[in-house]
Amino acid sequence: MDQLAADFRVLYGCQSMAKPETIERMYGRRAKLEDPAMTLRSRDSIRSAFDAMAVLFDKAVVNSVDVMPRDGTFQDPDLLVVWVDAEYEVFGKAVPFRTASRLTFVPGECVVARHEDLWSGKEFARRETVGFLGNFFDFLRDANGIFSSAIFRIMAWAERSRRARSGRPAPFASGSGLADDGASERE
Repeated sequence: MDQLAADFRVLYGCQSMAKPETIERMYGRRAKLEDPAMTLRSRDSIRSAFDAMAVLFDKAVVNSVDVMPRDGTFQDPDLLVVWVDAEYEVFGKAVPFRTASRLTFVPGECVVARHEDLWSGKEFARRETVGFLGNFFDFLRDANGIFSSAIFRIMAWAERSRRARSGRPAPFASGSGLADDGASERE
């Protein structure tokens, strides 16, 4: 549980570009990440999305990460909920962010097969919740995931290239990674 909380601090603290091993350790090769805006269907796409956060946000502060079983007990270790309370700075303005991430693990392994982000803890419309109309929303999230993944990869590649040319470390990299207070800032 402690490792999972630390990994979520890296991801939502916009440090995945500085610590790519976090994504490799956490997600299976064919992992799926779903949120209200998009669906990503591979570990590489998920990595690109978290790397792009380091480019998009001027500052990231993870205030808390709470890991708990989905059913309130630890009867099924393959189903967990992780609450993240963070704050991102965009164009000098702080934007609070709270999400519940439902994680389903590959049975018998410690890697995520499915990661569902529920922004503000609210369910989003999908096939299971609103029937036929949910199919349409699933289609839109899939299409947006494909498009966004391509954009995220370009953004992350451009940032890595720019940093490599200038000899600067990846965004948010600072020594061992996490600051003592869980905060991280762009250099």
